[in-house]
Amino acid sequence: MLKKFLSICLFLLIASAEPVGAIEQAGVEIHGFISQGFLWSDRNNCLSAETEDGSFEFNEMGINFIKELNDRLRVGIQFFSRDLGRTGNNEIVVDWAYGDYRWKDWLGIRAGLMKMPHGFYNENRDQDMVRNPVFLPQSVYPEIERDYYTHIWGGEIYGNIFLDRFGTVLYRGLIGTYNPDKDNSGITALLERYGKVKEFGYGIRYSGEIQWDTPLKGLRCGATGYAMNDIAIDLITQAGREMTMDAKRWVTVYSLEYTFENFKAASEYLLQYTKTMLGSESSFHAEGYYLSAAY
Repeated sequence: MLKKFLSICLFLLIASAEPVGAIEQAGVEIHGFISQGFLWSDRNNCLSAETEDGSFEFNEMGINFIKELNDRLRVGIQFFSRDLGRTGNNEIVVDWAYGDYRWKDWLGIRAGLMKMPHGFYNENRDQDMVRNPVFLPQSVYPEIERDYYTHIWGGEIYGNIFLDRFGTVLYRGLIGTYNPDKDNSGITALLERYGKVKEFGYGIRYSGEIQWDTPLKGLRCGATGYAMNDIAIDLITQAGREMTMDAKRWVTVYSLEYTFENFKAASEYLLQYTKTMLGSESSFHAEGYYLSAAY
């Protein structure tokens, strides 16, 4: 009952917010968004939803509050709820919450729960109204692993370096950790072939981004990467044995985008290396890429 009550309250708050721009009350900016979709496939269920029969289990909504305490310091928080088949299940969570101190253009500091850079579009993927496709390309942004590489609890340094006629370079460096909710995580669904997830245990995450806004208007390129070490996932196998899967993962994404008025062309290339230990050691390399154009 409490969950339903909170969901209704969140829905009403979002419905009262303007979809574009912001409401400002007592110096606090309030932004909100909501979307509802329908999934259907002619064969094979996908994305952990019963799509062969058609499914409305595909929605997202969020509301955030941002307050500038002075010219250099601001704080903010976003509450978020999503449902995609067996993942999310409309649980209301804190999506991000951090303090941001901007000392100079070339140096700022953030601390708290933040979005982790992954390609150009990972950090605003919650708001589907800002892009043309319903889903981001799955070769680089797999929806089932979304909560796995989206968040990080920790600290960040960032800044913009202006190069005069050579454009602008943006950089970010993050360190921290994050444990997804095992009951509503897409990773839990992926691990079902090994057994039932009992507990997640994630170690330190390292993440970084460098982006170059070139002198050619509308053209930018960049690279993002992250490393996750000391991942420990406790499983109960189908035979009833308790085992621990140890894993490490390294991912790099190279991005290129060109925008001209209402036209946008983009291409990204992902390289991934994963090493696991569950009884015996195994490793695999993966790559993904896409080319897109939208108007």
